[in-house]
Amino acid sequence: MMIVLAQQIKGDGELASHMHDHDNGTYSVRIRIPWAGTTVIRVKNAAKIENTCLRLRTMDTYGTSVFSMKNVWGIGGKFLYKNENDFTMCLPSEMMVNHTRVCNYTSINDGLPWFCAHPRPKELSCEHIQSFNAGSFDGVVKANNPLKVYVPSVEYINAVANIEAPANTHDLYIEKPLCKQMQKRLTWENITNNINGFWMNNTWNLLNCKSYIEHQNNTYRGCLKGNYMYFLGDSTARQYAEFFVNVVLETRPEINLRRFGDNNTYHWRKTFSKFGINVNYLKHAMPFTNPVVPIHDITSVYTELQMLSRSSVPGEKFMFLFAYHAHFQSFPISVFRDRTRRLVKNIRAFLTLKPKALFFVKGPNYCFDDTHWFDNTLTMVYIEILQQAFESLHDRVVYLYTWSLNVEHETRNIHPGPVTLQNQIRHFKAYVC
Repeated sequence: MMIVLAQQIKGDGELASHMHDHDNGTYSVRIRIPWAGTTVIRVKNAAKIENTCLRLRTMDTYGTSVFSMKNVWGIGGKFLYKNENDFTMCLPSEMMVNHTRVCNYTSINDGLPWFCAHPRPKELSCEHIQSFNAGSFDGVVKANNPLKVYVPSVEYINAVANIEAPANTHDLYIEKPLCKQMQKRLTWENITNNINGFWMNNTWNLLNCKSYIEHQNNTYRGCLKGNYMYFLGDSTARQYAEFFVNVVLETRPEINLRRFGDNNTYHWRKTFSKFGINVNYLKHAMPFTNPVVPIHDITSVYTELQMLSRSSVPGEKFMFLFAYHAHFQSFPISVFRDRTRRLVKNIRAFLTLKPKALFFVKGPNYCFDDTHWFDNTLTMVYIEILQQAFESLHDRVVYLYTWSLNVEHETRNIHPGPVTLQNQIRHFKAYVC
């Protein structure tokens, strides 16, 4: 996957775009630069096809791509009884390498497939599960070195070009609708092969709509008063929730929502309320990565939506943001597709009962971190799945495109830094305020 990055020399302008692969060893790109003057053009290989293929082969062989990593770790089950303990691999399927017996934990995962290899000591059984943990699998399978990904998996092409961008004569600055007034369907257009904005004057500028909203607490408080905000899914959804809980609601001491609830249950089950705004964060069901994940009170976002659809809160007061990405990337693509289809089904049912509720789907982040299983080509496949699965809801759900901004700021970790996150939040609220 080749990406071109344009950077303004006298200014902070940045623009990123995909390159077109002609399938003959050549690539081309056409971009419209929204500034005048000297611009440096760089090219980055954001994902090597060899690595993507190795990850997919490892998924087929072991049920997970973690064995393509240099240091193999993933989600496992911790078993404990008296003086015996064990740690075994867990997957959303019954495929367990080097194990003939499997423990089925689908019933405690809110009905979603979840299995762990049976513990090896004869004193331990499936009933002795204590938690789901992120841990090392180096001793489970000795994967051959040819199955290991090449690092660095993301790197620059050495060639650099300088061009003189002409004065603005194109349509980047044509009259655009306010984001909050634009058709939701337009947020889904060309999300698999297009850019949705550029960085200039210390601000993320959207191409298909405009917003005058200021990234200020008082602005958000006035806009969100009386609303119930639910952030559901992975840790990038948690970042949004923590911003609204700790910054907008001024919660002190600050809350780390990565922690688990009272009595070490899966969810906090706490609504943070202040200034007439109510904020909740709920994790998606397993697979969810954390040092220690409680086995109690795991629910899926589907059950949560069903319960909230019967709430006495009016639909126009509900605001939902969903984020699925990183926790699924090491597993077969079918797992992500199944979860997405279920999400679409449940959102449609919710909107039947509360048609004025606002729904947002946050797109996957671009990132590069050679120590993890993230692959930017697979991320683009996820974006395609989202677009296809949500086709019937394009008029009812807003797609939050975060790819371009993360590319331009060259986000290394799956969690964007403060400046990138602030502009993601501003982008999100542009469709509301």
